Amino acid sequence: FKVPGAIWPLGWTAGLSTQDLLANASTGNLVPKVSPPQTPTINGANAFADQANVGLTPTLAWSAPALGAPTQYTVSICKLDRDSSQKTQATLVIALVTAGTSLQVPPGLLTAGSFYMAQITAQLQEVSTVNTPLQQPISLAQADAVTNKFTP
Repeated sequence: FKVPGAIWPLGWTAGLSTQDLLANASTGNLVPKVSPPQTPTINGANAFADQANVGLTPTLAWSAPALGAPTQYTVSICKLDRDSSQKTQATLVIALVTAGTSLQVPPGLLTAGSFYMAQITAQLQEVSTVNTPLQQPISLAQADAVTNKFTP
């Protein structure tokens, strides 16, 4: 990502990971349990392309992963700007958890004229923190899709 006025872009890596008990991993058959969310959109437009004028409360949507059936998704929205050394930086604005495949950004979070990006993480775990927010899973698989930058 690179915002206007920045000399240095920000690199962002999407990931795929699995966390499990050692006993479950000892067979040597470690395979992904979930893949990234597919076809993310912002107000219906391709989120893998930069999007402008999406409004202050855009709707982010995606399709289920090709692999696995996520128990929930975490959508992290970051503001992109430049620091004093002209590097693009990202600051987390909010992380929202949903069991669905879309959400509308709540009012008051995005600022007109600013740049943002979103990371949509598909999560497969034995408990959903949507329903039990204080219970942490032992077994967890997750995979990320990252949007291009967008402006309200």
